[in-house]
Amino acid sequence: MYNKPLEYLLKPDPKDVLSPIGIKLRQAINPIFRAIAPFTGQVKFKILEKAELPKNVPLIFAPTHGFKDDTLLTVTTIGVNAYIFMGSLPQMFHTFDGYTAWLNGMILVDRSNKESRRTGKEKMIYAINNGANILMFPEGVWNKSPNLLLLKLFPGIYDVAKETGAWIVPIGTHIEDGIAYSIMDAAFDIAKYDREEGMAVLRDKLATLKWDLTERFSVTTRDELLSGMAPDDYWNDFLEKLIATADFYDYEVENNAEYKDKRITSNEQAFEHLKSIKLNSTNAFLFNKSHIG
Repeated sequence: MYNKPLEYLLKPDPKDVLSPIGIKLRQAINPIFRAIAPFTGQVKFKILEKAELPKNVPLIFAPTHGFKDDTLLTVTTIGVNAYIFMGSLPQMFHTFDGYTAWLNGMILVDRSNKESRRTGKEKMIYAINNGANILMFPEGVWNKSPNLLLLKLFPGIYDVAKETGAWIVPIGTHIEDGIAYSIMDAAFDIAKYDREEGMAVLRDKLATLKWDLTERFSVTTRDELLSGMAPDDYWNDFLEKLIATADFYDYEVENNAEYKDKRITSNEQAFEHLKSIKLNSTNAFLFNKSHIG
């Protein structure tokens, strides 16, 4: 299966991809789309809490991102139409999900292409200025970290909100034992903060929602969780099962598309220089891990 008719969505000009009429049509059919969405997912949906949405304000819905059906869960949770900012090209072009996302309203971006990312931001601004809301995952990829509640967030969401006057709606999503849960927090005006503070506020709100859901539904003991497995084996098995829920998964993109804060040095960067050091009697201590700790 290849969804060739959807190729036009990668055109750079927003006017070639979006139209005021298309936005209004999708808003009109959205109640039907939302009613069907829960029955097309792989898991059951439970919406736990929903803050009231402000009226006469464009909205950018910002969910946490960690499993296949969190898009459908968010669409069901928000209760209004929102164009999905989507970056999974294999899923969009090789499964029926591409057509359902298009029917809902979608802005497609090639995350591996800098120009596509730039025009993706322009398309979101154009859509909002023509009456649409946006649904985008500020983490950019599934959070596959074994210890972080939330990945670093892409600041483009702040730029679009500031440019358009849109408010941000934080949404926490979580999955446990075949049930996906959501909480929709109150919308807030991120532009009242500067860029760095606004992104910190959004990340704190999302992390708080994620923590709340984790405490409610995923409290366990180490023994119960691992069931005799080594921690690394458990985590690798968990990731394999998570990825298997997606029909198509681009490892190259998904493993390299998360936001990288240039002010933070990763372990790989910190120790990259060791690869070029030639081992001799004077520097052998650098490779001796017995003294660490």
